[in-house]
Amino acid sequence: MTGGTLIALARRGWLLHVCGLTGALLLAGCGDKKPPAPAAAANPVAEAAPAEAPPPKEPPIELKAKWVVGKCYLTREETVQEATMTLPNQPAPVNSGNTVKRDLALTILSERPEGGHVMEVEFVANKIEANMGGRVTASFDSASDPKTDRTNALAKLNRKIAGNKFTYVTDASGKIERLEGVSNLLRKVTLGLDKNSSGLLKAQFSEEQLKHLGVLPEGLPDRPVAPGDTWTNQFDMPISGAVAKFNVQSTLRGYEERDGKRCAIIKNSGTATIELGKTPAAAAMQFENVKLEGEVVYNPEQGQFVSSTTTMSLEVKLKVGGQDATQPVTVKSTKMLVEIIDAPRAADAATAK
Repeated sequence: MTGGTLIALARRGWLLHVCGLTGALLLAGCGDKKPPAPAAAANPVAEAAPAEAPPPKEPPIELKAKWVVGKCYLTREETVQEATMTLPNQPAPVNSGNTVKRDLALTILSERPEGGHVMEVEFVANKIEANMGGRVTASFDSASDPKTDRTNALAKLNRKIAGNKFTYVTDASGKIERLEGVSNLLRKVTLGLDKNSSGLLKAQFSEEQLKHLGVLPEGLPDRPVAPGDTWTNQFDMPISGAVAKFNVQSTLRGYEERDGKRCAIIKNSGTATIELGKTPAAAAMQFENVKLEGEVVYNPEQGQFVSSTTTMSLEVKLKVGGQDATQPVTVKSTKMLVEIIDAPRAADAATAK
């Protein structure tokens, strides 16, 4: 998700002028006349310093993903959702939150003759924590002992995710052409689950959801850009049965050094509308004032995101007990490229972190 506004920078220089005064004539006093004293020498006018030359303009560059066959790109993501619910007849609002962390491995299997790549995506590890009123109410860690799953309400839905894989097939422009192995992924993660639990996971791992995992660079411009240039992205994303329509602006703000590498800094901002459909549950809920801001650090030489941060804020309006309630929600997502390693060491690398 990308976006931002263009800010023009201008320099101004000015000259400071210095004026000198001539010396005064000395008047003769009583007695003999004396020749007038010579005029005092005027102070020399200071020369203006030459105006500083503006820095040279950065040439436009292409921000394009680059992949190496046989390499594995290990990505770490964290999403924190915080909400404040004001309930009717309650003396104080109720604060709640959820934190989801996951490690994803993207292995470049091959390059296609017509351009593009075949890439394997693996869910390496995942952690979940839910809290209410500042108290942890549930948690799950895929690295935990499976023997504890009987007393863990989140284990049933999350234990089978880690270790599963599917495949992206991209075209010459780097866009996803198709997904492979999704039905096999769904079969494994829903094995032995009841209908409701299976439905939740099928929505979470639908093809549209899997396209936006964040392991592929999204929202890059389709042309070379220089600092100050802006581009727009519009896209739809399914969210738990709803459809979010995003309109995001991105601006290349300039370059900064990160870990010894010259990286592009991209600022994002945008809005979204969320459509819930026409079900009775959707009629009782509305999403309003959806806004997002973010920053992306991108390494043009490597052709990869170094890190990204996005904050989305919105208001959820719903009916509780026949009365209207408003719930401000903030979702902050961070992503970083942990390392690039030789395949297939992704699981070993995640365990060592």
